Amino acid sequence: MNYTTLITNILQRHNIQYWTEGKNVSQDAINIQCPFYTCGDHSNHMGIFTNSLLFNCWKCHRRGHFSFLLKVLTSMTDTECQEEIENEKILIGMKEEDVTPKEKKQSVSPLPEFFEKVESRTKFLLLYKYLKRRNLSLDLIIEKECGICRVGPYMNRLIIPVFFKGKQVSFIAADMTGTALTKYLFPGTDKYLYGYDEIEIGGTIILVEGLLDQWRTGDGSVAMLGSYLTKEQKLLLIRKKPKNIIFCLDGDAYWHAKDAATFFEPFVERVEVIHMDFEDDPDSLGTSKIWKLVEEKMFPKEDLV
Repeated sequence: MNYTTLITNILQRHNIQYWTEGKNVSQDAINIQCPFYTCGDHSNHMGIFTNSLLFNCWKCHRRGHFSFLLKVLTSMTDTECQEEIENEKILIGMKEEDVTPKEKKQSVSPLPEFFEKVESRTKFLLLYKYLKRRNLSLDLIIEKECGICRVGPYMNRLIIPVFFKGKQVSFIAADMTGTALTKYLFPGTDKYLYGYDEIEIGGTIILVEGLLDQWRTGDGSVAMLGSYLTKEQKLLLIRKKPKNIIFCLDGDAYWHAKDAATFFEPFVERVEVIHMDFEDDPDSLGTSKIWKLVEEKMFPKEDLV
């Protein structure tokens, strides 16, 4: 594997000067000035090999792995250095097809058996009771191309299609009875984010946990469909090249959000985590309160003085 892009991206991120050609530079290395104080290098004798991520100084003969060199060059810990390298591998090492299931390999049908698309004339009392209980409109359900299952494995569940690049790739099955042990089923959605297609490149992304959280928050938000982001979901988010990422998870998932936010800090200009009360979530608070929390986090009053 060739690590040229990985090495140069990280060196650029930390404003470390490097050479890819010229004096002291071999064909399979990227050179920097040796940072070890015992060397006294006044040129660029430190070579980082692009085929192995190992380094060697031609002057003082110090050698080792790039993660150790990164620790010497920056103020990061061993763990942070290793994480940055692994994160960069995710960004440059995975091709788009790796996060897009190919049809011949898909084990999950885009829609379940017995799916019945909801229309204005649909008659199903359980659906209307569910909409009233969750304060949802029939128009919204129709707009989102949702359906129901009256029988089968997903009986009495609202079926919400998941789209990726305009193509229906999977679905979410929400219990409408209020009695199921598992409220939501997410078959085959761990590679996707609900609402991803509507996110603009280079803007602000609001990350929420669940489907209804995304519906309440509206434009600019995507649902993780859980408290944790998968590797594929992280990559999809970074491909949108966001300027800001705001975690707006349920109150009891605050520390999950804080942990996940650290992944994006090297790649995004600003990452924020909204701290809600333990029992709150975007669905329960509603659109206006959520956007007020977002605005307060992005534009705190002290910044406006």
